Amino acid sequence: MKKGKYIIFTILIISMLLSGCNLYATPSSLIKSPKLSENVIKNNINLNDEDVKALAQKFMPEKAKILEENKIVTKKNYYIADLDGDYKNELVVFFKDEENFKRGFFVLKNKENKWTKVYEKSVEGTGISMLQFLPVCGVDSKCLLVGFHISGHAGGEYYAYDFTEKGVKEIELGRWNKFDILSTPVKDEKKGFVFGVQIYEAGSEYNSYIIRFNGSNFSAAKDYYESYFKENVKYYQEDLSDERRNQLSWYYLIESEIKAGLYEEALKSVNEVFKIKESKEPTVMEVGYYKFLILKATALNGLKRYGEAENILISLSKVSLQNENDFFYYEPKEFALSEIYFQLGEVYKGLSKKDEAKTYYYKSLDMLNKLSKEGIFNTDSTSKIIKEVLINPIIEELKNL
Repeated sequence: MKKGKYIIFTILIISMLLSGCNLYATPSSLIKSPKLSENVIKNNINLNDEDVKALAQKFMPEKAKILEENKIVTKKNYYIADLDGDYKNELVVFFKDEENFKRGFFVLKNKENKWTKVYEKSVEGTGISMLQFLPVCGVDSKCLLVGFHISGHAGGEYYAYDFTEKGVKEIELGRWNKFDILSTPVKDEKKGFVFGVQIYEAGSEYNSYIIRFNGSNFSAAKDYYESYFKENVKYYQEDLSDERRNQLSWYYLIESEIKAGLYEEALKSVNEVFKIKESKEPTVMEVGYYKFLILKATALNGLKRYGEAENILISLSKVSLQNENDFFYYEPKEFALSEIYFQLGEVYKGLSKKDEAKTYYYKSLDMLNKLSKEGIFNTDSTSKIIKEVLINPIIEELKNL
């Protein structure tokens, strides 16, 4: 694929295709979401299927119909639970609006034997790919977690709904091709709600993030990196066994090796890529030298070989980074510069040069703030989450100096 495009972040400009219905196999398909405590509170409303259908019809949005059971992950088009913690169950009904290509749900509450609609939400899509009732914002606050499947290319949109006596708070969790729940506050209150996600790039390549939500902010959940990204390593090794000239696969393999703590393996992989580049053989999805050099420096930092990392990073900060054949050609250069400066901050932190470390952490932050002012991170909930995931680690490093 010669035509470049923005890295995942510029999917922020979200022009995902709404075509295809089956989700792609992704690196995290090897990882199983943890078994959580029972979500559904025992039904004390005493409604059977026919009662629900009759009741749902009274509150159905105009031109909408109840969603087919094979279009929802639970195989049930309604859900009964005490959503707001008042010890009385609410009724959640899922519907479809074919005319507007939407799938959604509404919530009915029984107050003094009278049913009322207290909430309604719909999103363009084909079905409901996730439905959980679990703690998201904290141990004592369960949320209704809903994934609206759009298509194979576009993935799904994910939301958490916090129902209280004061109303409903919607928490946007982004649009992703894959969404795995890795931890909840019940499992470990301090770790918060942690989820692993991927966004489709090209071919069989996905960019992965592990994200923590503490009830108000998103950040990178680095304490979950090792086990998660080791599975990604297996995925990309298998991918490269079919086509070793695919430089984008190499890029994500090396990134995964680094995040899994496999620094020596990452350096070996970088050397393999350089051999492929030097062979002058036709390549698939070319990725620029600078991208692999940044990864090499990152791996060297992981091995505490700070002098070698510094030499690479200082050189990179002084040269033009991109070429027209690069898969990331249209990615704003500030993304690469931000990573170069961050890794330089890591170098000087490792060398106990706090002033120099602070200087480069601030430079890294400045690059991302520049992109933010230009509107790169303001197009949708996914880009805003990624912005926090990128910026918050830098802020934490500055706080710790």
